[in-house]
Amino acid sequence: MISNKLKNSYLTHQKVKEKPELSTDSMSLPIEEIRKVLVPFLLNNKVLIIYGETGSGKSTQIPQILLRSDNYSNSYICCTQPRRIAAVSLALRVSNELKSEIGCLVGFSIRFEDNVSSNTRIKYCTDGILLKELSLNPVLIEYSHIIIDEAHERTLNTDILLGLSKSIMKKNKKITFIITSATIDIKKFSWFLNRCPIFTIPGKKFRVSILFIKKLNFEYLKMAIQAIIYIHKKEKLGDILVFLTGKSDIEFIENYFEKNIHKVNNQSKLRLKVLKIFSNLPVSKQSLIFKKHAINSRRCILSTNITETSLTIPSIRYVIDSGYVKSKFYDPKANSENLLIVPISKSSADQRAGRSGRVSDGKCFRLYTEYVYNNEMRKSNIPEIKRSNLLNTILILKTLGYVNVMSFDFIDKPSIFAIGKALEELFMLKALNKKGELTNSGRLMSLFPIDPKLSRVLLVSITFFVPIEIAIIIGIISNSSNLFHEKNLVSLKNETKYFNSLYGDHVTYLNIYKEWLKNNSSREWCVQNALNYLYLANSKKICKQLLFLIKKLDIKIICKGSNYTNICKSFTKGFSKNIARKAKNEYYKIIYEKTLYKLHPKSSLLGTKPNWIVFETIINISGEYLYNVSKTKPEWSEYLNRN
Repeated sequence: MISNKLKNSYLTHQKVKEKPELSTDSMSLPIEEIRKVLVPFLLNNKVLIIYGETGSGKSTQIPQILLRSDNYSNSYICCTQPRRIAAVSLALRVSNELKSEIGCLVGFSIRFEDNVSSNTRIKYCTDGILLKELSLNPVLIEYSHIIIDEAHERTLNTDILLGLSKSIMKKNKKITFIITSATIDIKKFSWFLNRCPIFTIPGKKFRVSILFIKKLNFEYLKMAIQAIIYIHKKEKLGDILVFLTGKSDIEFIENYFEKNIHKVNNQSKLRLKVLKIFSNLPVSKQSLIFKKHAINSRRCILSTNITETSLTIPSIRYVIDSGYVKSKFYDPKANSENLLIVPISKSSADQRAGRSGRVSDGKCFRLYTEYVYNNEMRKSNIPEIKRSNLLNTILILKTLGYVNVMSFDFIDKPSIFAIGKALEELFMLKALNKKGELTNSGRLMSLFPIDPKLSRVLLVSITFFVPIEIAIIIGIISNSSNLFHEKNLVSLKNETKYFNSLYGDHVTYLNIYKEWLKNNSSREWCVQNALNYLYLANSKKICKQLLFLIKKLDIKIICKGSNYTNICKSFTKGFSKNIARKAKNEYYKIIYEKTLYKLHPKSSLLGTKPNWIVFETIINISGEYLYNVSKTKPEWSEYLNRN
């Protein structure tokens, strides 16, 4: 958080200095061509949709236009983003354009990190953060404008915000909602919002040539490498953007070029520099893709779908599209969530192609056939609400007073079965009573920025006198990157034996964290033990925030040492239905299923074969495995006791 001294000095400076001029970079954006027409459109409508291709300047310039039109006085503009990296990078970009320190005039708020002040006038945040704010401020009274950015991505939280916008505008007549989309399928949004007006920002001026492969080949990683080498060898100056499915794909190609970079560079007058971008990459490494590079070099940026809409890199001239994306799919019947590699939609394919041709004519190399694009790809992405666990969503709606959640105005209704499953689970977590009404416990659970099951674990841990230990463990498992460095897997098995606990994976994580603290939170110690330093450092931040929230609720924290049995009891209370019993050989049988499962290959309980275990989730990696498991007893499970 920015210090008060810095905030005050900025505000004093702002009063005596003229308002910041438009930056040179922003002047070249497509939105600048229609700025004069756009301003009255923004000021004279209480809800509107703005369509413009990614890179047109919607996300950075609309908040500034609104701020300037109000003469920097009463406006407080909130711009939501589907991803944390986009919220942070946009805030940094706009604060730089306005010549302001981050956290003053412009700030950002993401899970476990809040960088705004009482002087902030433009706030970028994730859609999930604004949804959490609604539980404390149902009509968003302090905001003048809400910009729901990248609405075409149809994230679960964005869809809920769209539904809530109608009721908010009825109760708060002063607020304005602006919905932005980078795809042309926007009539659905307009009809949903009572046929609100649509404003279109002109597109790019340069041509993009599309090239398909002639024969379908599923080895897209090898084809991507070949395409990178071809472009570097044969094509004109310009950077390359490669769309891949995830970190493992990115590291596969990165490793290839690390080993063969001299050979590749000998085939071109340019020097090839390979960079990468994905959501869990440290900010210092993410920023490298925006830095200027040597004239005689070409950058190849390996990316997930994060650069499809959320980030714009102007120097891209060539795009290589694998045709795949990694998406989560929740199966309410099996109560499992799988991360699957699936074909992209036509809408995504068009977005990816549009990443080139920003400053000159570009080319998009599609690693799939024209037939696949025309006949097999879906028109648009499946909305998250149709393929996600609704547990947190239903809890938020209950917090906002929706007694009958089926009456909520969904832009696309989720299945009744998925809603029923979420209601049943919230009842088991004691977040709802038998009438489906929110309990005091449920209200407390909704205040934590974590999964409701983990919120239940945290609240129960207070009664078991292990809240600090549980906050540490939740801090670790809430990270979405890897705790262990996969490149050091040879030494990994030997190193982890030192930390392994017979109580299970959760206590093992606690052992790792404690040992890290004993070694002065050392980066070198992490390297020696094949551990991710940034992962542990981020876990520490999460732990501190969770404990801060508990204290803020006036709940007294009493600790009586690391009681490992009570840690296991706490997780059993939160994951009461996720109980499995030892079956034949190395298999386990979940209490309400016939299917047999193995423990995850990295589990600390592998080979110990306890009779009963509690697990967090089932993951699919060349087979289905029980993930993050601990020892338990059937009598600790409220679900088993009830049934």
